[in-house]
Amino acid sequence: MALLFMDPLDLWLMLLGVTLFAAACAVYMNVVRGKRNDDCNRGMGAYFIGVGIYALVAGLWGMMTWPLPGSNNIVLIDSFALFGIASLVVGVVLFKGLDIRAAGAIAPLGLPTIVYAFVIWNYGMTREPLEAGLMFFLTGLAALLSPTLAIQRIGRVLGVLAILILVVAGIMAFYTGMNAAFGHVAGWGNWVPWYGSVTVGE
Repeated sequence: MALLFMDPLDLWLMLLGVTLFAAACAVYMNVVRGKRNDDCNRGMGAYFIGVGIYALVAGLWGMMTWPLPGSNNIVLIDSFALFGIASLVVGVVLFKGLDIRAAGAIAPLGLPTIVYAFVIWNYGMTREPLEAGLMFFLTGLAALLSPTLAIQRIGRVLGVLAILILVVAGIMAFYTGMNAAFGHVAGWGNWVPWYGSVTVGE
């Protein structure tokens, strides 16, 4: 197990953060503003597809290898695979120029994400369970709201709410990941792989 251990959560959290920002931008362009830009949508769609492939593959790898300590693998890695699926769905909808209502297919993925939020709170997981659980809860809530964004009478109002939720969750994810990056680099500074190390700069 020691040979399998990796510490990818800082990158995953920062990637989640910037992708939530991108989702907020997509909601603004396609729902709140109401004037679709197909070229911009294709560009964002390509981004979501790329992130989705990476997140799904990384999540499946983690589910098979359990690289993190204990039950953290269940909550943190399984949810990253769900994030990959959601990103792929959104990416295909945007890239193909499909009706934005099709992105509502990600709504069921919001439910397990919210369940994980309560799991984090119940067991006090991560160093900051309150903030981590809230980040999961807001991300899941944004997914649950996705089908309602296409309702003409309330879609724009809910679109603004969804943007606020996505931005707040994105800030929390990116900030947590940024702090983790500094902590991980400092904490792993003296680590040496089993096959030895090469001296650099001398």
